[in-house]
Amino acid sequence: MFEKDDRVVVGVSGGADSVCLLHVLHELRKALRIDLIVCHFDHGLRPGEDGEETRFVQMLAESFSLPFATEKARGELSAEGRSMEETARDLRYAFFTDRMHHFSAQKIAVGHTLDDQAETVIMRLLRGSGTSGLSGIPPVRDGVIVRPLIELGREEIVEYLSRTGMRYVTDSSNLDTTPLRNEIRLNILPLLKKRQPGLVKILGKTAAILKEEREWMETEAREWINLQGQVGLHREITIPLPEFNQLNEAKKKHVIREALRTSGGSLSRISSEHIEAVKRGAQGENPHARIPLPGAQSFRRVYERLVFSSEKEK
Repeated sequence: MFEKDDRVVVGVSGGADSVCLLHVLHELRKALRIDLIVCHFDHGLRPGEDGEETRFVQMLAESFSLPFATEKARGELSAEGRSMEETARDLRYAFFTDRMHHFSAQKIAVGHTLDDQAETVIMRLLRGSGTSGLSGIPPVRDGVIVRPLIELGREEIVEYLSRTGMRYVTDSSNLDTTPLRNEIRLNILPLLKKRQPGLVKILGKTAAILKEEREWMETEAREWINLQGQVGLHREITIPLPEFNQLNEAKKKHVIREALRTSGGSLSRISSEHIEAVKRGAQGENPHARIPLPGAQSFRRVYERLVFSSEKEK
């Protein structure tokens, strides 16, 4: 997860999970031989509270003698076809990434826990995700974003903070059940845990099993693309349609996902509906089908060829 002499941007909201993350990394920094930079993103959703959280995190960073950086969201956290939570997350990670480059850091550490993993699995199950979605939150994404607490439950984290005397702040917006994740955390998970007290760990184990299966299928898809596909200018991926049609339905979906990834795009906003749309475009009657995708990615069919590209690579 960390390499010797890594510089690590630590995303700290001021809540229990991120404060625990910062404290643990600070305690282990000499053993791990890493340097830490504390970063806090102010979403500007709760006037008054947001400012208090920023000051709290700044004081926390100063108490550890660590560099501190903060930024406040500008304008409304809304975008067509996207939830406020999704937009806020994108802005937050964009800020962390910007600070990572500014400080010449190699990693971004965030405080997701086993409870977050369980919530994510339930949320994606309710939305109709496949294996990739149900494999949950990865401990490491793209070799950059790391989640050291992903196997620890929230109760363990609160206990640790109590034992070490670390203070944290409570985000009042977490009590709003309008966002699906909050509804799952506050109402659905507690109800299910009455039936199955070990549910959080069970869902975490399920996600880990599906992650192994997803990684195996990704390897199979990658090897197939290396054998049958071609990489063109700006990492554009071209796949022959006749060979694609010979694959079983599951492998077709993984090949599409891997082609999008290999062409330079991110899969973070690619849903199972997008994958199905590409598959229909590939196998439909229109030999010139075009499908725009999130994240400046696109798919087009040119007769017997399937072409995947990303505007980010141009």
